[in-house]
Amino acid sequence: MSRVIANLTEHQNGVIDFKGFQHCPAFCENMDKSFCSQCFNLPSNLAAGRYVMLWYWIFNPGTPAYTSCMDINVGGSSGSGVTGSTTAATTSTTAAATTTTTTTSATTATSATTATSATTATSATTATTGTTQPGSTTATTATTGSQQGTTGSSNSGNGAEVFGDSLASGYTTAWSWQTTVSTVSGGYSGSSAMSAAIQGWGGLQIGQATTPVQWQGKYTKLSVALKATAATNQISIWFSAGGSKRYTAALDTNWKVFTLDLVNDLGAPATIFNPAGLVFQNNGGSPVTMLLDSLVLLP
Repeated sequence: MSRVIANLTEHQNGVIDFKGFQHCPAFCENMDKSFCSQCFNLPSNLAAGRYVMLWYWIFNPGTPAYTSCMDINVGGSSGSGVTGSTTAATTSTTAAATTTTTTTSATTATSATTATSATTATSATTATTGTTQPGSTTATTATTGSQQGTTGSSNSGNGAEVFGDSLASGYTTAWSWQTTVSTVSGGYSGSSAMSAAIQGWGGLQIGQATTPVQWQGKYTKLSVALKATAATNQISIWFSAGGSKRYTAALDTNWKVFTLDLVNDLGAPATIFNPAGLVFQNNGGSPVTMLLDSLVLLP
């Protein structure tokens, strides 16, 4: 099942109509990047449950549409709308006036009220709800944003493993977009690794479908081993639950271990997997194939 919630104004190319990305209050100050937001009401008869909201927009007519998804929880009973009589959902966009703009997706899922998405500018936008979704080599160590030319090793300690030879229980890549995920042999530590073929502006998202993960008082860092099939600096790492920082990871064909501070490097929200999670986004137009292993939360 899917339904259109709202058409958030369609910009006509070549016209100053203050629709689409031109709707941004600061558009005239920065026509390339400026913050936008629009509100729309969820249907009053929407049944309680978990939904996936699709943000669908067309940058230029005749070109492929850009999409990103956000997960929301709707509370209350049929006919009552969202818990607490709040029915407005807010979508946020960052305007970009060129076809080479970066698209990002940042998801905020509240207990029952507002879903927020940060993306790039759109010329035509439609928000849609859908049905619920479930769910040994030389390495360089990079820590808190600086690369150290040393041999790295798997850094599990007393931490919580998210991915070793496979994803830990409850974790899923189902919320990834424009990305093909598979398991390949020859991991950094162990027998296999995750391979993510990420198209331009796409993202690998590792979320938790069953058990929220709150890190404060438990973990301070996140460690992950990464490499790519070709050198690239297009990959950024961030949490999609909102308010996070973005860390840009320079990758090459050798494994690198990145040990990132949850506060200083990633600006982690209180809940980091619920079900939205950790995003590895391709911030360029050309495809990137990235390999991931030994993803661990460290005390």
